[in-house]
Amino acid sequence: MGLVSLLVLTLLCKGFLCALEDYKMYLSNRFVTPQRGLCVFVGCEFTYDTSTGESNANARGCWRRDGDWSQAVASQCYDPSQIRDDARGRFQFLGDVRSRNCSLRINDVKQTDGGNYVFRYEHSEWSGVRFNYRQLNVQVLDLRDKPEMFLPRRLVEGQEVNVTCTAPGRCSGTAPKITWTTSLMSPYSEIQISINNTDGTKTHISSINFQVSKTHDRHQLMCDVRFPAVGETTTNYVTLENIEYAPVQPAINASIKGGVLTSSVVMLEGSDLVLLCTADSNPPSNLTWTIGETILTVSNTPSNSLQLDLFNITSSSDGSYHCEAINEHGQGNNSISVTVQYPPRMLKIHVENDKNSGNNVSIQRILEGKTLSMNCSVESSPHANLTWIKEGKVIVNQSQNKSLILTLQNVSPKEDGQYWCAAKNEHGMLNASILISVEYKPRIAAEHNSSCKNESDMIICMCVVQAMPPAGITWTVNKNKLAANFQNQTLMQSFSMNGVITNSTLTLKVKDTSSIDVSCQFSNEHGSAEQILQNHSGVLPSKPSMMPMIGGVLGAVLIVLGIGLLGWLLIRMDRRKKEGNKSDDGKEEVLDDDTPIYSEVHKPPKGPIAAGGPQVDKMANSGNGAINSKEDDVYENFTDDSLQYASIDFSKIKPRGSPSIPLEETLYSEVKLQ
Repeated sequence: MGLVSLLVLTLLCKGFLCALEDYKMYLSNRFVTPQRGLCVFVGCEFTYDTSTGESNANARGCWRRDGDWSQAVASQCYDPSQIRDDARGRFQFLGDVRSRNCSLRINDVKQTDGGNYVFRYEHSEWSGVRFNYRQLNVQVLDLRDKPEMFLPRRLVEGQEVNVTCTAPGRCSGTAPKITWTTSLMSPYSEIQISINNTDGTKTHISSINFQVSKTHDRHQLMCDVRFPAVGETTTNYVTLENIEYAPVQPAINASIKGGVLTSSVVMLEGSDLVLLCTADSNPPSNLTWTIGETILTVSNTPSNSLQLDLFNITSSSDGSYHCEAINEHGQGNNSISVTVQYPPRMLKIHVENDKNSGNNVSIQRILEGKTLSMNCSVESSPHANLTWIKEGKVIVNQSQNKSLILTLQNVSPKEDGQYWCAAKNEHGMLNASILISVEYKPRIAAEHNSSCKNESDMIICMCVVQAMPPAGITWTVNKNKLAANFQNQTLMQSFSMNGVITNSTLTLKVKDTSSIDVSCQFSNEHGSAEQILQNHSGVLPSKPSMMPMIGGVLGAVLIVLGIGLLGWLLIRMDRRKKEGNKSDDGKEEVLDDDTPIYSEVHKPPKGPIAAGGPQVDKMANSGNGAINSKEDDVYENFTDDSLQYASIDFSKIKPRGSPSIPLEETLYSEVKLQ
């Protein structure tokens, strides 16, 4: 009996009473708080009494719930069937008893796993050395860990992005199920991977790949991790933000009186305009306003908007205004059309195909029968309605144009007059005029009577001519052309002009009106003609001829008739005066060789020659042809080149020393004054 008692005490000492000295346990954490569905690892080391000298090759150990020694939760004992059903596969004895390692892992933690656990060491199956170490306290918490998500720090539109979701816990139990919830509205791919860790656990990761867009900004990516062993789910999400992108097409707002426009602006000259360019970009852009190649304004620092102010706008501001936004990822641009409207101005009339005609001519000369084209041009916005008008009547018009051509073909005097070009748009009206002068060669005015009127002692002749430019009229009396300013007591001229009508009147005082030839010649720069108003017969042609050949024939006939009449008159006068031509001794005088038949008259004549009459006789009786008195001088005030006519009677003069032979009567002689 004493021997048995001693043995029990020895065993007690070895296994329990001596634990404070030889049996110790070192836990990584005596109190662990795993979350449902996750796992927990407890590092554990222990010591035992080696003084017995027994080998530990057959040592074993197991973890049991406190107070439940019937079944283990994790064991390296010889009887695995003693492991509890609800712990089988989840509680893992990771240590090696022989190496004094008692580490424990619990996977797929359940709420029922909470409690106290002890580790029991058994030196060998047959050995009586056993020791229960101090307790491990497990307190199960609700699942609160979130999936770990990774999002690249910088998101740039157009680039591929990989977002990962890592399930919480490094466990070796049941793999969790990871799902994604997105609002990308764009394609993406998903990959599930598991990483084996060196401690025998696994890390479960899911990732999605997509091409990021600025439209994804503020969108969320949600990752759900479900632990099927316990029916627990945990969720986390990331927000896509600060996505960088190149400027998209800037928005342009045009602020004018009366509203805001975005696409185009139509405004009246002199108004104010504010253009605002707003660029959507990340990071902000450098903004520039230009028109054509001209830079109007530039933002001082990167910005999302830039304003351009245009005050008292003019037509030179008309055009397309361009806003450009640039950042490190690209550029964007937009334009707005500005149309500045104004009333018509710079109205010009130009005569086509006339090198001598400039713009805005006030008068245009054109020859009858030609073609005239006049171009009326104007500046206006919007384009003006153009109209050609004459005498209040519209000739031609055209809407919404810059110019309008008026063509007059085969012009005649009826096209003569003032032509107006009027330009009108919604903002005002402007007009200009041109005077068209149709020119033509002279012609007898059909509505006027060109003729001579014979009275008892005078002839009154009228010559009425139509021409443009007005014609000059020259009178011819008995083949003598009168100077334009010729006047004396015997002959008077008068001229009057009314537009294209030139009226000239010739008044000639003579005793014998039937012997006077009268004609008028008229001309301008485009031509000339002659009108015979009276010949020796005193009869005018029924229709004045303008043709030189017919005029020449008629003139010749009139001259022959005049010469015949003049000769007959001279013969009769000569017979009456034969007795008066004898000398005092009753003999006919015989002229010396020195006696002149006629002499030149150097004094300018004053009047036309009268055919026949006493004046001629006095000249013949003077002996030298000189005029004896002013009262008898009818030749005064003629021009130097006028032809003078005289009749000289030689019938009573006989040559000295020659037989008396009758001489032919001289009907007239031409005397030219020098």
